[in-house]
Amino acid sequence: MGVALERAAGLAPSRWGAQLVFGALALALGVAARRAAELTTQRALAMAFAAPLGMLLTLVAPGVDGVHRWVSLGPVALHPGALLLPAQLLALDRLALGGRTLRAAVAAGATLCVLVAQPDAGTATAYAAALTAIVGARTGGAPSGVFALVALAAVAGAWARPDRLAAVPEVEGVVRMAFGRGAGWGLTALGALAALVTTLAVHATRGTARERPTRQALALWTAGLLAASATERFPVPALGWGLSPLVGLCVALGLLGRAAPTTTAAPTAPDP
Repeated sequence: MGVALERAAGLAPSRWGAQLVFGALALALGVAARRAAELTTQRALAMAFAAPLGMLLTLVAPGVDGVHRWVSLGPVALHPGALLLPAQLLALDRLALGGRTLRAAVAAGATLCVLVAQPDAGTATAYAAALTAIVGARTGGAPSGVFALVALAAVAGAWARPDRLAAVPEVEGVVRMAFGRGAGWGLTALGALAALVTTLAVHATRGTARERPTRQALALWTAGLLAASATERFPVPALGWGLSPLVGLCVALGLLGRAAPTTTAAPTAPDP
């Protein structure tokens, strides 16, 4: 739908053609992730901290009007948050299952700090929403309350930071661009986005009880990104032009089957 809209809006073939390549690459990487080795606690630990470290690169890269969300890779601007955080959510859940809740909390806290520093209120909102599924399922009680307060403070801090970036029609303003082509285009675009969220929501009800929190987290992640994009200050995932949201979601979906432990061995000792 995004490619069809870009063609109808008169974007250059190199632009909508790149989006076709992005989609094919995302699917290929998702299949590769599905065939990867099991996400052990050690691998999950590396993934959990790779996300905030990768996102730190945005703070040293040239920003736009004081906003640092992207890292340039040749002609493509990568969004490390959209690229790395879906898989990190699975890694955090795996750490919690392995008794490494303190390290998971440190990785999540570091991620929220970077999101506020960038600032990236849209990603911070989606990330906090997704974490609620994992924290609620794996901890509960007082830890969940503490997390809720910290996450709320981080999200509020990110929204309070100034952000004067203009919307790019095919990225942040793609829904408006669709309605500009006519009601049929606009309603179809909204239907495509609704189908994406609905599919992930149905997906979250399936699988084993151990897998469901991560499935729910990915559904909430996508719903949060879409909700934030309604302000036209943040990219519309999947429908809008861009590589990172597609790859991030497809890789995380591919990793789902590799994230939960496949044995019933005794868990490792928890963090003190």
